[in-house]
Amino acid sequence: MTTRTKGQYGLIYRILFFYLEPLSALGGSYLTHFTPEKYFSIVIPGNTDPILTNTQLLATNLASSYIHFTIIEAVLLRFTNDVRVWRTAVLAMLLNDLIHLYGLYVAREKEGLGFIWDFGKFEDWETFGPSYLPLFLRLCFLAGWDGWKGEEGRITVGEGRESPYGSSLLE
Repeated sequence: MTTRTKGQYGLIYRILFFYLEPLSALGGSYLTHFTPEKYFSIVIPGNTDPILTNTQLLATNLASSYIHFTIIEAVLLRFTNDVRVWRTAVLAMLLNDLIHLYGLYVAREKEGLGFIWDFGKFEDWETFGPSYLPLFLRLCFLAGWDGWKGEEGRITVGEGRESPYGSSLLE
């Protein structure tokens, strides 16, 4: 297993993954579960649609995905410097970001709002800011600009034992 020892990833990633996004995700989870009408009015300005049972179900499911983000970032990534774990988690979050942005695109286009970030509108900062900055930083991380400061090394896990999952997981 390739791990990074005696060091850490860049400050911008630690701030984003360990603090900003987990706190933002907890806030988003609260907002989507307990006040979905407010959440929808932020991401789709002017939306006054009633919150039906199926909408509440979807909002609660979205809230649970925000909790999942919180756990991955605030807990899992703190416990390892393994490059594969970090890259896999960041890739999964990037895919989630893209699906989230696609959903925003569909909803905003349907309402005739457009999908362009109007920097003069506070609502657009609330909608697009928490999406685009992390997406950009995830792309940078996956491109290899991870800001690692420290030593690199290899740890052999289970040396002398055979894994039931094959050797590729242990290398």
